[in-house]
Amino acid sequence: MRTRASALPGAGTGAAISPGRARRVSKVLERHPDHPAAALLLGTIEAEAGRDAEAARWLNVARAGGADPVAVNYQLAQVLRTLGQTAEADAALRRFTERRAAHWAVESATRAADREPKNAELQCEVGRCFVALGEPEVAVSWFVQALKIDPNHRASHAALADYYARQPDPGAATRAQFHRDRSK
Repeated sequence: MRTRASALPGAGTGAAISPGRARRVSKVLERHPDHPAAALLLGTIEAEAGRDAEAARWLNVARAGGADPVAVNYQLAQVLRTLGQTAEADAALRRFTERRAAHWAVESATRAADREPKNAELQCEVGRCFVALGEPEVAVSWFVQALKIDPNHRASHAALADYYARQPDPGAATRAQFHRDRSK
């Protein structure tokens, strides 16, 4: 199960971390060594303490576990650069920048869709942004909303066809074909 960084006190806030909070995070990691939010927070603590190798270790645990990719990759880029691992630092910075841009795109598209709630193309654009962010399940609701506004909206049908084509359940193939036929 993924846990959001905000589920732990001080995670992702950038606030100074007390020794007591660090001990609580360490206890969480003793019981759940792959806990992504705790690993992110401990990686941040280690980085602030100048223990960059240990920070990188915990940040990689956080990244592998699905912790907030923006926070993880930003911290990882800083730590890896300090360790002299410039290629890896550049890759982490690139992941951070791409993810941050995707978040901004979602926010911008959502604001536009909120301003024009009867515009199917804007609803679909929010869905596309969520697909780019790696959240296709969220995107589906935006595509469906676009089809409620305009049942013939081809881009939304095409996006839903792609989504259902990737789903493992047998009924998804039928839904994929339904939307594929309407996207032409």
